[in-house]
Amino acid sequence: MSIAVAAPNGTLHAGQAARGEFRCADCGYGVTIRRALPACPMCRGEDWEAWPTARVAAPPLRLGVR
Repeated sequence: MSIAVAAPNGTLHAGQAARGEFRCADCGYGVTIRRALPACPMCRGEDWEAWPTARVAAPPLRLGVR
């Protein structure tokens, strides 16, 4: 499967092959996709914006340490 390239405005359209996290450009609903982007199940919008995922882990909590 070839991965779609975003339009100049940063959006992808329903039906394009994609992989990653996306938000509906109309209502903000989020999906994680490894296939073709669907129409938004909430508002039926067809434009999606890639949503960057933070992969930096937070430092562990140190409970009881002062």
